[in-house]
Amino acid sequence: MTSALKLSYSGYTSFSYLKDGKYRKVKLSKQIDRVNPYLVPLNPSQEDRLNAIINCNPVVSLHDHLRILPEAADEIPDYYATGRISTGYEGIAQSPLDAVIGNQVLKNTSWEDTVCELGMRKCDAYHSGTLIPGASVEDILRAKKNGQTAWFPMLEHASCIGDELDKLEVLYGLGVRMMGLVFSDSNSLGGGLGELHDGGLTKLGEKAVRRMNEVGMPIDLSHAGDLTTMDVIKESKFPVVIGHAGARSIWGTKRMKPDDVIKACALFFAIAKCNETQ
Repeated sequence: MTSALKLSYSGYTSFSYLKDGKYRKVKLSKQIDRVNPYLVPLNPSQEDRLNAIINCNPVVSLHDHLRILPEAADEIPDYYATGRISTGYEGIAQSPLDAVIGNQVLKNTSWEDTVCELGMRKCDAYHSGTLIPGASVEDILRAKKNGQTAWFPMLEHASCIGDELDKLEVLYGLGVRMMGLVFSDSNSLGGGLGELHDGGLTKLGEKAVRRMNEVGMPIDLSHAGDLTTMDVIKESKFPVVIGHAGARSIWGTKRMKPDDVIKACALFFAIAKCNETQ
């Protein structure tokens, strides 16, 4: 398959709408051809089939980091501190993606930093013409029709809400459409996969799951501990997501999920889809 820049892409780079140069500029990593591509050879028939699938159906990524980091690693801390995180518009424009669940930077976990980054990056996206902040399935279809990519912000953990569940609704109102409960470290909601002992979903975590169900915000459990993951699957009234983790039976690390967890997640989704059709 050959890729070409989306027609909506004008060459925009992050924050280029600012003309006075008052924010710090650094040399960012390349967006295209930064690493050697992993190519899967296709015959003409397979190529045609792939193009038909991409052209006729919305292509959605459940988890992407859209930011660009500086080439020099020692500049990364100061770069994060500016609050202006650049987005890889050129890379997005060359992809076949019609929608992305785009993760926010995890460096800061305070409420103020989370809201500030979300607002700053959405402002930048609105100026890009290529990446449009999305809120619904209709936005995905509109983006595909217009040669754009719909962006649905995601947080990988909910540490920023503390014990204030109303902030879940604020995040939804700001455009967040998926969120994890915990990352590697445990928080007030449950156990992270990096802990020696996973205490499972807390009482506050149970309330958070129910509130996220009511708000309509899917829960991603990629970084939750095994017990916490199973607890959420049992507590949630709607299917959950393990958007970026594989099978521990294939790669023996806690970053992956054991078979019983994967099967429980898949079974929950299958039952929900069956109930929808009845």
